[in-house]
Amino acid sequence: MVKKWKQQGKLPILCLDDFESLLKYPDKFNNGFYDNLRSLMDSNALTLVVAFCAI
Repeated sequence: MVKKWKQQGKLPILCLDDFESLLKYPDKFNNGFYDNLRSLMDSNALTLVVAFCAI
């Protein structure tokens, strides 16, 4: 779906504000998941924003 959006000239933005939660589920968010995100970013099909707030 993301690549179809790219063909339409649309750039989705994925915003993560609790990245640590992903690390709690390595069976679902494994290296393949992160490799796919990297591939989408490298091909300019996705923008990833990671927010971190230290109190």
